Amino acid sequence: MSETTPGANGVMQQPAMPAQQAQQPRPVPQRMPTASYLGAINAAMEIAATRFLGLLGVLGALLFFGYAIYDPTTLRTYTAVAYSFVVLWPLVYLYLSKGQPG
Repeated sequence: MSETTPGANGVMQQPAMPAQQAQQPRPVPQRMPTASYLGAINAAMEIAATRFLGLLGVLGALLFFGYAIYDPTTLRTYTAVAYSFVVLWPLVYLYLSKGQPG
């Protein structure tokens, strides 16, 4: 058993240990990730990337259609519809084909 001594504020303190006896932190064993773990991370990142692209596509469509509604001209309406067919619908297809887990 180690002895304790009262400190200046009345709290019991352990005596200081010499440098040789100080406990060294134990090394944490490093394990290599397994193939299934890496596969799960890869699948999760693909889903997140697909959803992020979908979010960007929807925000772009929101800006195009919002501007076309705010100040409607024929060119802005055609541009918004073209963006929807060229960018947004392919992203929706990508989300529905790859983005769903399972």
